[in-house]
Amino acid sequence: MNRAFLYGDGVFTTLRMSDAKAENDQLHWQRLRSDSRKLNITTPPYEFFKYCLNKTLHSWQDSFAEENAIIRITVFRDGGRGYRNDSNENGLLHISIQSLNTIPENLKMQLVSTRLSQNEITAGIKHLNRLEQVLAANELGDDADEALMLDTSEHVIEGTMYNILWSQEDCYYTPDLSLSGVNGLALRKLVLGLKKRNKPLETGNYSVQKLFDADSIWLCNAVRGVMEVTSIDSQEFLLDTDKTQFLREIFSEKL
Repeated sequence: MNRAFLYGDGVFTTLRMSDAKAENDQLHWQRLRSDSRKLNITTPPYEFFKYCLNKTLHSWQDSFAEENAIIRITVFRDGGRGYRNDSNENGLLHISIQSLNTIPENLKMQLVSTRLSQNEITAGIKHLNRLEQVLAANELGDDADEALMLDTSEHVIEGTMYNILWSQEDCYYTPDLSLSGVNGLALRKLVLGLKKRNKPLETGNYSVQKLFDADSIWLCNAVRGVMEVTSIDSQEFLLDTDKTQFLREIFSEKL
C-alpha cells in the first residue's frame, strides 16, 4: 500500500480529452507541480509526464476515439506506514481515463450543510482528501446538479466539482480561496482574461445573501468549461447569453 491510499498523501488534476488529445496538458502539469510543492512532493519532469500521458492515450485511443473523456492524473508519494515520510524519491504518477457523462446544459444548485474547513497550508490545492466533497454530494436531492459549499465562517467558496463566479450589474465576483477551496485552472483562466480586458472584478469573502443578489451565476472547471446556474434552492437567476459566451471565449483561449 502507498501513502496515497493510507493518508491521501498526494494531489491530482482532471483534464478533458478531445479528439484523442489532452487539453492544456502543460498547464495541468504546472498545476500538479505547484500543488505538490506544498506537500513537499517532487513532481516528475514535464517530459516524463508527457511521455506517460501520451502512452496512456495511445493505449486507450480505440476505446475513446470518437468521444470526449476525462483524464485524471494523480501525483502521490510512495512509502509505508507512519505519518512521517523519510523518502526523498520523486512522486509517482497514476493516469486513468473514463468516459465523459452527459449533464444538463444549465445547472441547479443546492445549499448544503457540510462546511469546508479552513487551512491556509492546503487551501487552493487539489489534494487527495475529498471527504468534505463526498459528504456534500451525498446531501443533494434528486433535482440538484451541484452543491453550494460554504466554509466554517459561512462564506461562499465553491461547488464539489466546480469553482463559482457571478456578476451583479457590470462587476464580476469570485470567492477568496486563501483559506478554503480549490483554485481551479478554469477559474484562473477566467480571472486572468477578465483582468486582461479590464473588466471590474472583485475577490473577497461573500455571504450567501451576496450570492443571491447576483444577476447571473456560472460554474467552471477544466473538463466542463463554463456552465450557467439557473437556480440555488428556490432562488432563480437570469441566464445572460452574452456574458456566458464572453466567458466561454476567455476559457477557450490558450495561455
